[in-house]
Amino acid sequence: MYSIDLKIFRRANKMTQQELADYLGVGQGFISQMEKNGRRVPEKYISKILSDKSKDSSMVQIIDSDNSNNEVTMSREVFDKMSQLIDTVCSQQGTIADQQKLITEQQQTIGRLSTSVESGAGVRAEGDAGCAAAK
Repeated sequence: MYSIDLKIFRRANKMTQQELADYLGVGQGFISQMEKNGRRVPEKYISKILSDKSKDSSMVQIIDSDNSNNEVTMSREVFDKMSQLIDTVCSQQGTIADQQKLITEQQQTIGRLSTSVESGAGVRAEGDAGCAAAK
């Protein structure tokens, strides 16, 4: 796949937008939009540019078909919503980590209490009813 900046191509070949439009067989508005929005130029136009030896096509770049630049375009609304979702997920992950820590601490406490009961350290004497007996 190839990529080209039409404005750079047009200026390098000393062409107006209308002349480039006529050369490619499109309307001048199409050229204007392609230059303004920086949209990818369709392959058929790049092929025409590359096959014409009278034009300077040195600015045509080969790009990987696997989209190695990993560019993603989206509307501001979609970007804002995704940012919100990411913030929510990160917050929930923090809450989950805190809960897991609390559970681990509680399990350790239960383990210590179980060990002390088994060893008799936490067992009261027969006559000692603890707080229930105190009046």
